Amino acid sequence: MLTQQRRDLIAAQLSRYGRVRTGELCRRWSVSAMTVRRDLSVLESQGLAHRVHGGAIRVTAWPEPGPAQRDHGSITGQCCEDDGAEVEVACAQRAMAATVAATVQPGATVALTGGPAAEALAAELARHEMITVVTNSLRVASVLSAGQRARTAAMHRQDLPDRQPHPLTDRRGGPTVILTSGHQTPSGLLVGPLAVSATESMNVETFFTDCTGLDADTGPTVGDLADAEVRRRFVRSADRTVLLATPEVFGVRALAAFGRLSDVDTLVTTRTAVSGAARDTVLRATADVLLTSTCAGRR
Repeated sequence: MLTQQRRDLIAAQLSRYGRVRTGELCRRWSVSAMTVRRDLSVLESQGLAHRVHGGAIRVTAWPEPGPAQRDHGSITGQCCEDDGAEVEVACAQRAMAATVAATVQPGATVALTGGPAAEALAAELARHEMITVVTNSLRVASVLSAGQRARTAAMHRQDLPDRQPHPLTDRRGGPTVILTSGHQTPSGLLVGPLAVSATESMNVETFFTDCTGLDADTGPTVGDLADAEVRRRFVRSADRTVLLATPEVFGVRALAAFGRLSDVDTLVTTRTAVSGAARDTVLRATADVLLTSTCAGRR
């Protein structure tokens, strides 16, 4: 069976039943869990699926942040309570997010696009004060805003019980979120000419992004042309680009590239992702590599 045929069937199953599970798809198509995760990543980038622990759910509207994002769980928390390769990916995303978030200083202006690793980073950045985050992802904005509301409410319960927070002057509640304009995709991304124009008009210090595929020849790639164009403009407008890469993206070539490896100032990945010819080639071709540990109880 061709890859595209399998993905079309997975999309049809999602449309009919609302959910698919990684293990069931592996057994049905006689493919590896990594292959299924790649399929689901591509479908998510096309707005046809939303990845969750153990599989994916149908996209009906851009979803609210899940418990992991709302509660800002630690990288050793909920994601490790289950078993399976999907959990390994979630743990890697959280580990990288925690490491990267620690490098963001007060007063920084950063940019984030959509994607599971970007949402994990947003959950960490929601704890930061006095930073500005530019994003074209409604889900990332929702994660950041949820943390902002929780922190602001807690602050005023403890310190200022008689005064309501002012949305412009009370900055201690979390980061300032700037959402670009644009056409909304089913997965909650804002794309198109308006999004590109907004991105080009902003100067940010660091652009944090993830990808669907990462290859030494093609660079970082995603499965949607419009998504790639916005990411490409973020790369150009940022002083530096930091790429978060989970183990399953190495050696994968998705539809659209949004830069070359030379555009990536820092590549962040996990120590478990440093074996294999494709990964080794990427690591050797990248100027700066930051390796993180996965969550407790895993290698």
